[in-house]
Amino acid sequence: MKKIQNDIELIDFMGTWLDGKKPLHCGTLSERKLKRYLKHLYKIKNIPQDSCIESIEACFFNSGKIAISQTEQHDLQYLYNSLHLDLRYKPEQECKCKREDCLKNIEAGNCTDPFMIKHVCKKFFAEKYKNKQR
Repeated sequence: MKKIQNDIELIDFMGTWLDGKKPLHCGTLSERKLKRYLKHLYKIKNIPQDSCIESIEACFFNSGKIAISQTEQHDLQYLYNSLHLDLRYKPEQECKCKREDCLKNIEAGNCTDPFMIKHVCKKFFAEKYKNKQR
């Protein structure tokens, strides 16, 4: 049986809806690693007051999808498992970087928010954050 990989995407919740901002693809996780990561998220009781974000929502989608052409039909269900991490930001004056740069900074290894570094950046961009504290 083929191992299912789950796509992980980081989303600027308001930016996606208002500005058409594309999600940041953070790689994939196996079912076992995804469950472990979700358990990790459940252990977080709150976000520190000094964090740039005010909330993060983890939404796991395991939706059945189908592709139909003139000659055949394909069940694509296993290709579309995904975990979306929706970020909701504090007002920009409370953040350490510009909101429109947030996802780029995370991907480049330039995020300075200790909460995000610990719970998101080091998990999905570990190589770029290996020398960062927390």
